[in-house]
Amino acid sequence: MYLSKNMFGFALLASVLSVGSSFAQQVVNFHLPVPVKWGNSILEPGGYRMEVPISSVGVQSVCMKNAKRSAFAFPLAMSSTLPKTLSDNSYLQLVNVNGTYFVRKYTSGMTGQTLLFGIPKVHNTSIAQNTNTTDIEGSN
Repeated sequence: MYLSKNMFGFALLASVLSVGSSFAQQVVNFHLPVPVKWGNSILEPGGYRMEVPISSVGVQSVCMKNAKRSAFAFPLAMSSTLPKTLSDNSYLQLVNVNGTYFVRKYTSGMTGQTLLFGIPKVHNTSIAQNTNTTDIEGSN
């Protein structure tokens, strides 16, 4: 009986440690030149720290923060391809739809991972008529 309690305790500790070690986070700094719609928030121009927590189940949410606020968004889709050359630079793709910028895509130069973010349906009908994209470079 004593041995089985110790084995159970060891197994529990091992599982807790493995869960903790399977969590990582990418941190990238970006400077937004224009106001940007991010999830349900509008980010004013300026410097932001983007935190992309990655666990064994994938990316759950992404946080953009500066000294004044934090905003969260959930990616709609995620893809992973190994880039030809790994880099310290990551990119945000901003989409201008009728004068409003939205975050559409994040590409990690460090991992090759791409996260796609949604654009509200009310704006989808105008995408083909008036859309421009801008890539913003960030540093890890």
